[in-house]
Amino acid sequence: MGAPFPFVEGIEEPDSRRFAMATQSTIQSMSSALPNFEQALAVVNAYAGDLAKSLRREREDVELSHALGRVLAQPLLADQDQPPFARSTRDGFACRAEEAARHKPLLLAGSTRAGEAAAGPLPRGAVWEIMTGAAMPIGADAVMMLEHVENRSDHIRLLPTRKIKAGENVVVQGAQAH
Repeated sequence: MGAPFPFVEGIEEPDSRRFAMATQSTIQSMSSALPNFEQALAVVNAYAGDLAKSLRREREDVELSHALGRVLAQPLLADQDQPPFARSTRDGFACRAEEAARHKPLLLAGSTRAGEAAAGPLPRGAVWEIMTGAAMPIGADAVMMLEHVENRSDHIRLLPTRKIKAGENVVVQGAQAH
């Protein structure tokens, strides 16, 4: 049983006749009666219009338990933001990205665990230890991952090989629904 392409059968030169047959263009055998772009577009648009008419139905209100397989007639809007607060997507240190990007030590001002109330405002020149899912302190705009910092007792510094920008590792309030 041979290889699908003559040039991969072995180390010898391929048979030039078989190679020419394998690489012959299929375009030459196509009919010249193919539609041009405008004609093809008209066919597609006509089909799409017919399809849309056949799918169009009257609007009806149904209980949620009977809505399987149906399409909403209008957008569904949330009655409150989700998440209801800006939250961390990583364990680490909430910070002002502009301050952390200088790679200078920042004072550890506090900590917040997931499920706890949001922290107060983040002091200038400080960071806040934070868990994944926890509310961001007011004034913080990014989270430095634990693995990307140097921790010296009560001072935290972004490693020189790392960069950070505002919005990094944060889900803003209302990002998933509002």
